[in-house]
Amino acid sequence: MISENVFYYRNDLPKKVRLVAVTKNATVPGIKIAKECGINCFAESRIQDAIQKIKEIPDAEWHFVGHLQTNKVKKAVEHFEVIQSVDSLRLAEKIDKAAKELNKKQKIMIQIKFNSKYGFDPNEVKKAVNRLTKLSNVKLVGVMTMGDKNNPLTHFKKTGEIFKKLNLKYLSMGMTNDYTEALKYGSNMVRIGKGIFD
Repeated sequence: MISENVFYYRNDLPKKVRLVAVTKNATVPGIKIAKECGINCFAESRIQDAIQKIKEIPDAEWHFVGHLQTNKVKKAVEHFEVIQSVDSLRLAEKIDKAAKELNKKQKIMIQIKFNSKYGFDPNEVKKAVNRLTKLSNVKLVGVMTMGDKNNPLTHFKKTGEIFKKLNLKYLSMGMTNDYTEALKYGSNMVRIGKGIFD
């Protein structure tokens, strides 16, 4: 089943779009099957769950996509190649400090919020990006958002417009239920969990 699902998404998505498999409800054997089928980028939203999975599957690229508490920043920097869910300048500064201590340049994305609790307001993004690019041990590589259940298209459109102005590499937008809409507004990275592992 997992292999069929991976095959479906790899064929359905345009070549320029990066498929990130979200492992929140996945088992290690399930992740290994997905990897054997060609997925090399995985994401987790909980630090503790991720650490064990990363130990079992170290030769993959791991992204953090959940709300990151400041007391767990060091562990996140130790284990993840990209932290997609940077939702405040304070968090970015903590990541920068931890990365400096670990002698690492941590890739991050800025999370844009609409009706969600965490993230930067769309009007704050430009100012935040100017601040983030001054931090020496983080590298801003993209923008991430979650589509609002009631009005995803408006939010995807707005995020796509913001992304175009920023000249960054990735627009991480779209999940199992709404990725086709996200693609219409410029997403080049989708986060699929249930569609692969359920």
